[in-house]
Amino acid sequence: MKEPAVFTSPIGPLITRYLAMKRALGRSAVTMAYTLRYIDGFLTSHHATDLTAETFTAWNESMTSLQSNTRLARLHTVYHLCLFRQREHPHSFVPDPTQFPTRDPRPLPYIFSEAEIVRLLTTAEALTPHKGSPLHREVARVGIIILYTTDLIHGGSSSRGTGAPHPQRLRTGRTSLSRAPLEIRQVTSRAAVG
Repeated sequence: MKEPAVFTSPIGPLITRYLAMKRALGRSAVTMAYTLRYIDGFLTSHHATDLTAETFTAWNESMTSLQSNTRLARLHTVYHLCLFRQREHPHSFVPDPTQFPTRDPRPLPYIFSEAEIVRLLTTAEALTPHKGSPLHREVARVGIIILYTTDLIHGGSSSRGTGAPHPQRLRTGRTSLSRAPLEIRQVTSRAAVG
């Protein structure tokens, strides 16, 4: 089991209690803990004595390279932490969520043409193995082929011209290593991974 994170900033004990409360309520809090480790490290590296409007603004500005939806989710996590703290300390800082960036619409799905799939496969052939992935080239190539031929990339061969509905998502629960590492079968006139 992974060791629990140690928070070293002045609000570290608060973060620990907050995560314990969320987990006691049944949340896994993995993403939340990641965000809170990030702000904890920021406060520690900037020798901040507390989470204030100034340190919150500086932390927010340190994330300008992130996509706005990612920033928004992180800001909301810290906002909820601040609300939790305010229950014990009514005069503590709570950021104004109306000042957070707005949620961007999700990008539209992109339909790959056969020529683009060929270019992807050519690019995958040029990949070189490395320590973290000795089969880097092979894994990328097989992944592209499976996604395209099973219509997990919309526009793949199984739905071309059939008017088939959107493809199913790949679900790890649909694989069984005792039967086969990967089984491709036909379900309601479209390919599915099972």
